[in-house]
Amino acid sequence: MGEKARLTYEYMGHSLNLFRRTRDNLREAMGHLGDNGMKRIALCGVGEAAELAYLTLKEFGLEPVGVFAGEGGGQFLGLPIRPVSELPTADVDGIVIATFDKPDQHLAALGRMGIPAQKLLTLRRPAIFHDQRQFEWRPAR
Repeated sequence: MGEKARLTYEYMGHSLNLFRRTRDNLREAMGHLGDNGMKRIALCGVGEAAELAYLTLKEFGLEPVGVFAGEGGGQFLGLPIRPVSELPTADVDGIVIATFDKPDQHLAALGRMGIPAQKLLTLRRPAIFHDQRQFEWRPAR
């Protein structure tokens, strides 16, 4: 019983550390959005990563203009979930790919949809792109 309690305590500590590190990384990554004229931000994805991204946007006084995932449907934190296929026509300055998974597959899919790389922000560094400057946020033109 004591061992189970110790393991539970250890797991909770690890989970809280992961949460804190993720929030710090998100704050750093998103801290310059408003400075770069990025006001209309969309979330691509739902789940824990999207919840953290949403909270971080709120910290900077930004409200996501939309949430996009799969075929759409349902709600995420009170916002309707729209299909990812609507992203190319969405009036947004930037898109947060809100997943803890490696983002390469998402980047490739959004690129095939015609979304420029400078509009995309990933929570993890993509493996397929060696030049991270491709994903520095700049105001959309």
